[in-house]
Amino acid sequence: MTDMAINEREFDSLMAALELDAVSDRVAVAVSGGSDSLALVLLVAAWAARRGICVTGLTVDHGLRPDSSAEALQTAQWLDAMGVRHETLRWSDDKPRTGIQAAAREARYRLMTGWCRRSGVRYLLLGHQLEDQAETVLMRLARGSGLDGLAAMEPVLEVAGVRLLRPLLTIPRARLRATLRDAGQEWLEDPSNRNPRFTRTKIGDVLSLLGDQPVTAARVGSAARRIARARDALEHGADVLLGRSATIDPAGFALIDATELLAAPEELVLRGLSRLLRCVGGGSGPVRLEQLEALYANLGGGGGTGARTLHGCRVQMRRGQILICREEARTEAPMPFSADKPVIWDGRFELSAGLCSGAAQPAGLLVGRLGDDGWRLVVNAFPEARKSGLPASVCRSLPTLWSGDKVVANPHLGFLGEDAEPWLASLKVKFRAAELSNTDELSMAVILNSPLS
Repeated sequence: MTDMAINEREFDSLMAALELDAVSDRVAVAVSGGSDSLALVLLVAAWAARRGICVTGLTVDHGLRPDSSAEALQTAQWLDAMGVRHETLRWSDDKPRTGIQAAAREARYRLMTGWCRRSGVRYLLLGHQLEDQAETVLMRLARGSGLDGLAAMEPVLEVAGVRLLRPLLTIPRARLRATLRDAGQEWLEDPSNRNPRFTRTKIGDVLSLLGDQPVTAARVGSAARRIARARDALEHGADVLLGRSATIDPAGFALIDATELLAAPEELVLRGLSRLLRCVGGGSGPVRLEQLEALYANLGGGGGTGARTLHGCRVQMRRGQILICREEARTEAPMPFSADKPVIWDGRFELSAGLCSGAAQPAGLLVGRLGDDGWRLVVNAFPEARKSGLPASVCRSLPTLWSGDKVVANPHLGFLGEDAEPWLASLKVKFRAAELSNTDELSMAVILNSPLS
């Protein structure tokens, strides 16, 4: 069974299990030229042809080996023979001296998801298979990962507006190669996959020592799925806990009833804190478990009144509540603002403007944090801002419209300066809490330990 080719009916079932919602007329497939990804694109091409869906293969030329461009060209030729469109994306950035595999993986995902967003492609299919899943679990176990890490790769993951699909996680590599042999399709072997310097190669060798590799990998994969069930239950518990104890304010901060939160089991508290930190901090990836545990220990010990910083946030105990707000110094630099389309600043706020009839906005407008200087300018011109009820640490990180050294507007404080009156009819701001606290939106860190076949 482990060396049987995958037939049409079986692959249809694998795709149906992903529960694609409203399949678009285009999908993309990550293709390196290796056996796993070539088998995937071969299967996807046939699946898509039966449904009138256009497939584009995406290959990233990382430039790390002399043969990388030739391999990308060979992959393009193979896909052309299959009748599949192809794009080669080049990683032209400076290469790091250390951590090159992780950096290359991040670049591949960034380039491919960026192409998908620009091209209006909702789904990107990846060729991770059974042994990849098992190796990922063992790697994370060796690194001391928590429950989420040991749950390994998800078959469906939403990242920055692109849905990553992995239909082959239960399929051993031998079956994918059998599928290629049946089709008379060659593939490339990446020598770095056998380089003993890399952790994943060592883990693969360990996996082979545990016995029959597909069988062992299947058992590890089953363990990962059971861990994922436990993780999902804990996530539900964290949802309930935050619903009872936390309030997220439209001004971009969270207030938590300390007694309610800290009375819960530690694992639920850690998950709740992680979600709030990602939300308030702009969604910049998951929070390190050791740092969360240190924060929990500090809060459980009374925490004092001193503030701690973590994940771009400021955390402080105040009058029986825990305040989590954005760390002012970590906010995004000022960026151009235009009334033509909404602007997302600091990963947290979406700003949009309405112009007065017949007016045009002045040039050089920027959106950035209020800061100390902006606070002084606002309260001098508009003393009512002091009555906003917002903590001082929150006010200084609020999104503010600037023209040179003048504050044009700050919607959270209700301030509209004289320079805005001739042209600005309205300035709306939305805190992107739902998008940022979504557990699927873990930036790239969730997938960086996974290879692209």
